[in-house]
Amino acid sequence: MSELQHQSPLIITDEIKENLKTISIWSKFLSILGFVGIGLMFIAGIVIIIAGAFIDNLSNEVPFSFTLIGVLYIILDVVYFFPTYYLFKSAIKLSSALNENNQEELNDGFKYLKGLYKFAGISTIVIIAFYILAVIAGIIISSLSLM
Repeated sequence: MSELQHQSPLIITDEIKENLKTISIWSKFLSILGFVGIGLMFIAGIVIIIAGAFIDNLSNEVPFSFTLIGVLYIILDVVYFFPTYYLFKSAIKLSSALNENNQEELNDGFKYLKGLYKFAGISTIVIIAFYILAVIAGIIISSLSLM
């Protein structure tokens, strides 16, 4: 048997329960704000797409496409939805677990919290990789322009 199987189970004290309740309240608050932000960002993306269609057709002097920016807003909106959803579900499950003394809900709450941190970790790795590629591309472009 492994060493973990010989240990006694973790105990959730009243102090831990109070901390988890506070975490679930703030998580719910932040996730609701996140959903409001997602909604506003989606509306902004649609407005930019619609306005961009007119601006892109009226003027060739604009160096970028407003329609493309609106589409990027919506893409980022979809990406931002997932961590907000995980945070919200974790808050709901943790709150339910503590109110009902339900182990399964507690497990699910931590499962969603794990999903949130996993998403954040993978996103961070992707962003760091993007920065590294950008620096390498900048060095290559700079060295080519000096030749």
